[in-house]
Amino acid sequence: MSKELMDALELLEKEKNISKDSLFDAIENSLITACKNNFGKD
Repeated sequence: MSKELMDALELLEKEKNISKDSLFDAIENSLITACKNNFGKD
């Protein structure tokens, strides 16, 4: 994973008190939803 993304996640974790695991889950769910919307449910 890129250093820039990790730095951004660490900054959010410190400033907003959001765990990196929660952020990773949100990113993963967003990517899954976007793929389903663009390529179908399968």
